Amino acid sequence: MEKFRDFAIKYLKIAEKDFERAKRNLDFDDYEATIFYAQQCVEKSVKSILEIHGIFTKEHEISTQFAFLAKKEKFDENCSRKILTALEFFTLDWSRTRYPFIFKGEVTSPEEYYVEEKAEQALEIAEEILNLVKGYLDHLTAIK
Repeated sequence: MEKFRDFAIKYLKIAEKDFERAKRNLDFDDYEATIFYAQQCVEKSVKSILEIHGIFTKEHEISTQFAFLAKKEKFDENCSRKILTALEFFTLDWSRTRYPFIFKGEVTSPEEYYVEEKAEQALEIAEEILNLVKGYLDHLTAIK
């Protein structure tokens, strides 16, 4: 179980770094990079929760695993809802922020698609989830 704890801590440290990357990219109006790193921050934050509970995954889509864990461990409903909503917000962004895709019948690049408003919203969501998860892990590791 100690290895899972170590993984959880490492995931959270990387999530913090991704959040800082997202903030820096917003300063340079690089909206797709802001959203990509905000998404990575949220994903790695949630993976730290999964890890601390002994669940390892390489998948990007982790909503189902988190929802199952939240129900099993009786997580606070408000916190669980915030996390699941954040994961839903970023559902397609881990690939769309990096590769061209079809939008309204046209091949679209990430920089054509993503705008400042979405980047700012992504950053706010990432910060909220990162802080929520940090608080949860601090509480949990203090108990153990």
